[in-house]
Amino acid sequence: MAEFMCGIYHKDLYSAISCARSRLGLTRETEHPLVGTKTNRMANLGQIIGFTDSTGLKRWRVDWDPVKKVHINEEDHSERPSRKVCHQVMLSSEEWVIRWWRKFTVADLASYPNQPVVRNRVDEGDDA
Repeated sequence: MAEFMCGIYHKDLYSAISCARSRLGLTRETEHPLVGTKTNRMANLGQIIGFTDSTGLKRWRVDWDPVKKVHINEEDHSERPSRKVCHQVMLSSEEWVIRWWRKFTVADLASYPNQPVVRNRVDEGDDA
């Protein structure tokens, strides 16, 4: 799936998350935690890395890579073709991403009103 830039260089993660939520039609009340599955260098296994809708087809997550640095990935698989949007943030350190994953995770899954949506790994791709 092709990735598009949001068009706004966000000043912080709050702004980028708000933009992604708005575009996906999600709110804190309707979101479900998205639990990471990676075990590589940016290991996120068992950590809450973002949030999805009740179907698991719309989601946003906090991410980092060497080129885009800190960013929010917004994905919408509810329509074809699927859409992926990158919300860049004025932060460069991958430590910010890890801190946000910890922030989401430290609250514990039981504290979220909605529980994670379990989807087939083939449907999710390799980004979670």
